[in-house]
Amino acid sequence: MKNKIICIGNRFVENDCAGIKVYEYLLEKRLPDNTELIEGGIAGLNLLPFLEDASTVVFVDSISGFSGKPSSLTPHEHHHKNGECICKYNKDIVVLKEEDIKQELNDPHYGHHSGVAYLLTIFSNIYRKEHNCNFFLVGLEGECCKKKIEEAAKKAILIINKLHKNSKSTPMII
Repeated sequence: MKNKIICIGNRFVENDCAGIKVYEYLLEKRLPDNTELIEGGIAGLNLLPFLEDASTVVFVDSISGFSGKPSSLTPHEHHHKNGECICKYNKDIVVLKEEDIKQELNDPHYGHHSGVAYLLTIFSNIYRKEHNCNFFLVGLEGECCKKKIEEAAKKAILIINKLHKNSKSTPMII
C-alpha cells in the first residue's frame, strides 16, 4: 500500500490554486519512499481509484472560513519587501483528520462545496470494510505566498513521515 499526497485545485482560479502550487513545489523535492504525488486538479469523484491502494492520503487544498473558528489557527500576516511576501506568521495552514473533514460536510464555512468531505464519505461507503486508510487535509487559507506553500508541503510530508517510517515517489498528473 502506498502513501499519497493529492493536491487539489484549479490553477486558473487564484483563490483555488493553493493545492496546485504545493504540487509544483513538491515536484522539485524528494518525497518519502513509497509516496506518490498526484495532481488532483478538479477531478472530484474521479479521485476514488487513487484511494483504493493507499495507506495514508494527504489532500492539499485551498480552504476558506477557518480563521475565526476555535479549531483553526491564527490568520496569516503578510509583509511585502521588494515585491516578495515576507511572512511574519505562517499560521493559516490547517491540518484536519478524516473525522474533522467529514464534519465540515454540512458546515457552510467549507468553501469547496464539500468536495473532499463528499469524496471521503463516498469512499467510506464503498471501500471502508476492505481498506484501512488514514486521511488528512492540509488546507491553506487566504493569500498563498511562497513561504506558505513551502510550509504546507512540509506539513504534508511530515504527516506521511510520522505515520510511516519507510516511504518512493512517482509524480502523477490526472
